[in-house]
Amino acid sequence: MQQLLNMNKFDYVNFTSQHSAELLGKKTYFLPNEKILTFGYPRCDIFFNSAHVGKAYQDKRIAKLMNADIDKKCKIILYTPTWRPYKYNFPISEMHNFSFSDFNEWL
Repeated sequence: MQQLLNMNKFDYVNFTSQHSAELLGKKTYFLPNEKILTFGYPRCDIFFNSAHVGKAYQDKRIAKLMNADIDKKCKIILYTPTWRPYKYNFPISEMHNFSFSDFNEWL
């Protein structure tokens, strides 16, 4: 109960997604709509700087640490597996001639 009271003392509370705003902000902390903000993850703010993004896209600094042959013409696929508690079609599996075994070998 004290946590609910403490949370409601703030003028505004930022949540990282609409889902967390609904689930946590409204249903867990009972915050009114006017106190709920949804600005995303602060760590992603740099992606709104198009000059920074363009330079990082060309430099590929982190990728070059893993493979010195990578240059600015290389395309990189960022793959992060996630678990979902429901049936989900893995989008990459819809690609023509896609093979899970080949993909797994590549990873």
